[in-house]
Amino acid sequence: MTDRDRAPMIGITTYGRNEKAEFHLYAAYIDAVRRAGGIPVLFPPGEPQGDRLLATVDGLLLTGGGDIHPDRYDGALHPTIYRLDAERDDFELGLAKLALRSGLALLGICRGLQVLSVASGGTLLPHVPDVFGEAVAHRE
Repeated sequence: MTDRDRAPMIGITTYGRNEKAEFHLYAAYIDAVRRAGGIPVLFPPGEPQGDRLLATVDGLLLTGGGDIHPDRYDGALHPTIYRLDAERDDFELGLAKLALRSGLALLGICRGLQVLSVASGGTLLPHVPDVFGEAVAHRE
């Protein structure tokens, strides 16, 4: 079997610990990777050896979820910021920086795209409607 014949292994970041100290992730992320022909590998926050994790996969999917703490991008707190998770921020920002330097295939969805922006030195608007209005609703 050649490399072209094998299904790519895709690392998928999970959400942080819940109140029961459980990691979780919506199955839609896993299902999408499988439908695309990949093999999902879940990466829960907290692993200090991100370089070893990334060495095991062909791509990385940074998932959605709560906000990144504004301290990470010199931003300001806002009342709408939710589900802050320092462990997840540390883990995902570290993975993103490593993946960007290595050229690993990356996809960021919602929060994941924000992680990629911050990891690349970018900044975020803490509350987009304050700048652009309420024409596009984000949350269900």
